[in-house]
Amino acid sequence: MVQLSELAEVASTSSQSTQHDDNHASLLSSMFYGAGGEGSAHLISQFEAESYVEALKEFALTEVGNSRYFQQLHRIEQLNVQAHHNAARQADEFVKDALLVHDKLNVLVRELLTIEAWKQLVLTPHLLDHMASVSSLSLPAYLLARHEGVIVNLLEVVMFHKETCEGLCDDALLELSDYCHRQLAYLNGGAGRRYADDSAKVAEATAQQLMAITPLEDLHSKLAEVRFQTATASLSILRYLTDYMTDLPPCVIARTLDTNDEVMTLVPLLEDPPWVRRRKKKAKPAAEESGGDGDKAQKKKPSKTEKVTEKYLDGRWTEVARDERARISPTDAQCWLAVYNLIVEPKCRMRYHWDDYRVDKLALLKRHFNDILFDQLPLLRDLARIVDEIIMGARVATQEEARKSSLVLEQVPVWRESLVKGRADAHWKAIAEQQKTEQFHPTQGDAVLSQQSHAESMMKAYDFMAEMGEGGTLHAPPSPRAGTASLEAVAVTVTRSPPGGGPEELVFRTDVPVDFAKAPEEVHQSAEQYAVDVSGRRWRCAAPPGEKRTIPSEGRVQISYGGASVGSAYTTPTPPAVRGEGDDVGIPSTAWLTLGTLGSDGHAFQLKLKRCDAPGESGGYYRIAGGALSLRGIGK
Repeated sequence: MVQLSELAEVASTSSQSTQHDDNHASLLSSMFYGAGGEGSAHLISQFEAESYVEALKEFALTEVGNSRYFQQLHRIEQLNVQAHHNAARQADEFVKDALLVHDKLNVLVRELLTIEAWKQLVLTPHLLDHMASVSSLSLPAYLLARHEGVIVNLLEVVMFHKETCEGLCDDALLELSDYCHRQLAYLNGGAGRRYADDSAKVAEATAQQLMAITPLEDLHSKLAEVRFQTATASLSILRYLTDYMTDLPPCVIARTLDTNDEVMTLVPLLEDPPWVRRRKKKAKPAAEESGGDGDKAQKKKPSKTEKVTEKYLDGRWTEVARDERARISPTDAQCWLAVYNLIVEPKCRMRYHWDDYRVDKLALLKRHFNDILFDQLPLLRDLARIVDEIIMGARVATQEEARKSSLVLEQVPVWRESLVKGRADAHWKAIAEQQKTEQFHPTQGDAVLSQQSHAESMMKAYDFMAEMGEGGTLHAPPSPRAGTASLEAVAVTVTRSPPGGGPEELVFRTDVPVDFAKAPEEVHQSAEQYAVDVSGRRWRCAAPPGEKRTIPSEGRVQISYGGASVGSAYTTPTPPAVRGEGDDVGIPSTAWLTLGTLGSDGHAFQLKLKRCDAPGESGGYYRIAGGALSLRGIGK
């Protein structure tokens, strides 16, 4: 949701009346990549984050756009960027901690509902024409519309943690459940697909067509983009609610399963995701010389078109190569995980009444189940099994049982209702007329003056995000040279968490040689719905020379090869606590760990582990004894 292009536009527009320090970006770069590239610098310090969070307050709908509101808007923007920076660097998440300590999560939810209602009932029907007609107001309109997405983005990063979800009150949880349902209704209702199609037309527009776009049309286009971004980001919030569903108040389960029926809302999104589009793209016309005496003029061949698939990734439409279509996007993953939580969790499954309509809809998911999907999200194997059981009429809740398991008295959300219920359109129009002369006055309004005063902070946030975007690029692994007789190595790093908690500690690093001299094995995976076969070759790997150390029974292993890396937590078998004298260790002599997948990562590594008779220094019984490296090559 946080986009560099958006902040660049904001910062460049606002800085017209503000002198910007040319050395700021380079200074921030040196701070950011100091201390070994760990990103020790911050956009805001922990002390600033504490003060910003402590000052968060609720605003009335009539106060949207005043100077105090814009001050909080910019502070939430900075908190959001800093929270993502901390999470990405696995640093101290002091923004999340401050929101919990000062009990401001509920304030964020109220602010989300306020700006959502203001956009829907005041901005779009009554203020948009006014703000589009005045050049000084187009930027404030965009910032206010985008503010909803920023709050969703901040909640998205902090609600990953269970303690954050538990820190929300019952009313806030119910409001978030309903908010996510409204966003899913938007995506399912055709508006999301219309945005995808309309934005494709804009991408193909000529310069003359772009110049003919009116300010009002441009603002409508930006609001539509923000709406789509916000809706897709809200899927993460819904997924986190379902992650901890059994630990949340019963009213949340009732609202999610019974009232909103999120299972039947999510299934259509997996069937026809609006964040994936297929369109015809014009190929570059080739030129040819015309014949004739002395005719040197050139004429163009008729333009050809090609069909391309695009996915909405990181806030922009990105063309997906044919061999990448099987890779699920983060948005797809959130949908799948939410469905998994709502169906596989026994407490949810036994509460949900599976009638014929719901079973028929659920059966649509079966065509998506294949090895490539399971390699990327292994837990979906359990979902596939449960889906088969439900379709075959296995033990699920009957209508009577589902009714009995429901709450007799249902708790309902009241915050949004208190904002909008019982107020006619004339009420919202009166608010808009008042704000036209106060907050949104073309020259003296708070919205205009606030942008000038906050230009420097917006530019600082843009520079910081630009620095964030430069690091951490993962490149695809190179293919081995044909016929090479040399041995290359896969780097293996083993870490574990210390008994008392804290950051992971290094156990050891080693290199596992890959023998490209021997003929490789062919490997193959197929996904019919993507019209692509994923194939590759597998090379054997030898044991690290002289390596006798054992890996811990629990830890994390990271492999690096050709500039790419992938890691995963693992657990190896351990012998029983009580064994008779002379008994065998009682665990398999060989074990395997698999990291990466051909379909999603382009490479996979199977690490072979050999059992030792006695535990090593790490306390584990297994040492690295070779493995296999698979590299992707594309079929049809």
